[in-house]
Amino acid sequence: MAIIAMSDLHLGEESSVANPDLRAILNSLRREIPNIDSFVNSRLKQPAGTRIDAPANPTAQTLNKVLRDIKRISHLVLLGDILDLSVAPYYEAAFQAQKFLSEMLDGVSPEHIILIPGNHDHHLWAQVSEEQWIESNLKQNRPWKPPFPRITKPKKSLNSAEPGVQFIKGFFPSHCRDNVEVAYPSYATKGPDRKNYVFDHGHLFDYAQSWIGQWGPGKVIDLNTLEDLERVNAPWLEMVWYGFGQGGPLALDSENLYGEAKRLVEKLKVAKGILTGKIASKAAENAARKMLKLGKRIWGWVKRGKSKEVSTPASRGRAKNQGEFELGENLRNYLLMFATQVSGYPKSFTFVYGHTHSWCDRRKFHGRRVLNTGGWPADNEAIPEHKKERQTRVLVIDGKGPRFEVIHIDSDVYSFCWALNEAVTDAVRTLADQI
Repeated sequence: MAIIAMSDLHLGEESSVANPDLRAILNSLRREIPNIDSFVNSRLKQPAGTRIDAPANPTAQTLNKVLRDIKRISHLVLLGDILDLSVAPYYEAAFQAQKFLSEMLDGVSPEHIILIPGNHDHHLWAQVSEEQWIESNLKQNRPWKPPFPRITKPKKSLNSAEPGVQFIKGFFPSHCRDNVEVAYPSYATKGPDRKNYVFDHGHLFDYAQSWIGQWGPGKVIDLNTLEDLERVNAPWLEMVWYGFGQGGPLALDSENLYGEAKRLVEKLKVAKGILTGKIASKAAENAARKMLKLGKRIWGWVKRGKSKEVSTPASRGRAKNQGEFELGENLRNYLLMFATQVSGYPKSFTFVYGHTHSWCDRRKFHGRRVLNTGGWPADNEAIPEHKKERQTRVLVIDGKGPRFEVIHIDSDVYSFCWALNEAVTDAVRTLADQI
């Protein structure tokens, strides 16, 4: 028996290596950007005028083989941002998701399929909530019981019989639909190894996504519960990650503006570091600390008379710019909220999240084990680090505990998705320069 967890497929977004029909993605972009082929050719270093054709994508079939090899799957946890509604039209993301999940789950029947929406597909939770607690009451002429819940209970989910889940079931093949459940923002269960696990996409402890009540001017609102956090930030999430995304060309402009703003912030940080001398001193300090730590470890092995391979960060499941480093203090506070303000969660648990696109396994993060399930866009920070291997991961939790299963991405698929994403950025920048 095993639990499978994956996140951040971003189906519908042009850079996702999980999109099963890349030709549909390309044709959609051609409607928005008529000269997109020329920008793709430039990125792929092909002669101008070369007709671009999208490669077939075997990623869903590769995942299907992995799932078939596991004899029994108790839970398949889809840990947020499965669809990307921030840049892709809803119908396109839905089509890619339905096709991908049908291919991935061919001949596979998990006992529970838990969908946990993230920030890029938060609109799914908004739809589920409205159908579950408003529209179903209107249809059945039932009495009102306001206010309706903003989150699900820790060990509970909305099962396949609930009215809010009916449209969600359509994403999955018919043989799986009675097993589909929706939870938000977290889901807790006991693993095959008899340990407790809490699954959460992670956007609610990223202050850029849920700043109201936690950071800057939004701090004036006093939040006491996880439900309060969702209630006040849901309109922001809907506007940014759904409203802009359904605006056609506006979606492309918004995505590019976000990327440019992010790059500008990084450049300002670097400039400040150079001017103050902190970058050089910090790098030297970190290097000295790592050398000292490594020296102590090697001396310890020599004293014990043991020969041991020096484990690199990547071999331990930790890559540079890991999510827990970027969001460390925020994540610590979020876990503290579970411990002090949210009732119903187990006191001891391993925390599994996504959102940052950087897979990791931190065994001691403020007393808890923390796992990140990584991401699937070709423009993320995880895959380029292992560029030669073109790989991502899914989390498998079995009787021996959690481990990562490596999923190799076809090199043509990866290169095409990367080029497509860069071409969109180039096209929008070119258009902006002409205005």
